[in-house]
Amino acid sequence: MNGVLGIFFSAFLIRARFLHVVKQPIGIGCDIHINSEISHKQPLVLKEIQGNEKGYAFDEPDVEDDMFFKSGESVLLACPGSGFHDSNNTELRVNCVQLRGFRDEINKEERSFEQFKCNRLPESKLKREGQCAGNKSAFAIGFEVREAFVKIIDLCFDEDTNSALYAVHKLTPNITGSQKDGYRISFKEGGLFPSFSANVAYNRDHQKYMFSKIISRSVANQYINNYAFFARGHLAPRADFIFDSQQAATFYYANVGPQWQSFNNGNWEKLESAIRKFVINKQLELIVYTGTYDILENLVRRKE
Repeated sequence: MNGVLGIFFSAFLIRARFLHVVKQPIGIGCDIHINSEISHKQPLVLKEIQGNEKGYAFDEPDVEDDMFFKSGESVLLACPGSGFHDSNNTELRVNCVQLRGFRDEINKEERSFEQFKCNRLPESKLKREGQCAGNKSAFAIGFEVREAFVKIIDLCFDEDTNSALYAVHKLTPNITGSQKDGYRISFKEGGLFPSFSANVAYNRDHQKYMFSKIISRSVANQYINNYAFFARGHLAPRADFIFDSQQAATFYYANVGPQWQSFNNGNWEKLESAIRKFVINKQLELIVYTGTYDILENLVRRKE
């Protein structure tokens, strides 16, 4: 099982973009609080972006968890992989009427925003995108909407060692209003790991077995137990994203590397939290690169 032991590094590239947020007046449009007035099985809330090819991006809160839409403003709602709970549509364009009322362009019915629900949380995809770092495999995590792919994470993955090399994602100060449901998500292999199960590889009993096989049983008993083991360490962390659908999309094995649980839940978590606070306090957007560094050397065998 190659690539099971790794050491994290992290680098941060700051784009010099300060964001000045002005609160929109309430009453001349639609005001939605994403932590209290939106369904758990929420659709993607998307805005069009113009360029050489038409695409979409997530519409983010204006202040904290408050999303404001001008009266008459149009927004695309999407339920990739499931569709809306009351129709066969996977996309629906709605227009702000007033306060919390939106009218969809198909049925012309005015409804509150929380009434627009998917059958289940929108389905993300791990999409192959060519090569990176020489001859390694480039992937992206995102959502298929119409003819577009709404990307949230770029990944570089070594399919020879089954190791995640690095991830790239955008971190914005709008995370101050991120959704905080805290529900559990299962990790997905996304079509990778053809020769073994990544789920099994992270099982504590299997970790102990591999330590015994590679090093010794005594070392395995010393380092792998209920308190010390390798956790699934996110590269692009869940808490760096605003919406439940985005947070759930971070749970691919292509976006993790093994970390000692005490480090994953300790200094690493503190570093991630400190960077989020920096982004919020400075009102900056960051492009964050996070990755692993090689395979941990077996010092016991080298001494022998």
